Amino acid sequence: MKTVRMLHSTTDTVTGFVEHLASKDAGCKARAGLSYSKMLQGMNGQKRKVKTTIRKLENGAYEVCFTQEPNEYLMRYLWEDCGENKVKLTYEEEVHTKGLMNTLNQKLGNVLFGHTARKQIWGRLDAFEAGLEEYACQD
Repeated sequence: MKTVRMLHSTTDTVTGFVEHLASKDAGCKARAGLSYSKMLQGMNGQKRKVKTTIRKLENGAYEVCFTQEPNEYLMRYLWEDCGENKVKLTYEEEVHTKGLMNTLNQKLGNVLFGHTARKQIWGRLDAFEAGLEEYACQD
């Protein structure tokens, strides 16, 4: 799933905010290649421990992978300067499943819960934008 949003900010501010969030989540200075465990809530509402790996953290891109065998969930933020204090933020989620049944379950879940997933993404982006504004005021 992919969503694009325009933000009133600069790429430097977005980069600083993303690095701040990633470090807070990891409990240490975030960097590409860092792996740690965390608890996430699944679509069924139950919490589960997942391996979290930051694949990319640089100016313009943040990519993190959540692994719970046999599935991988990839979350990607990309941002680019559009001039006049505007930044184009692209948010993407990908799910990589192993095995026929897991793949079929994922496709069925997308049909049944696709609207809910889109609402969650919009909420995630609303929270991101609100946090970015607060972060920018502290700078």
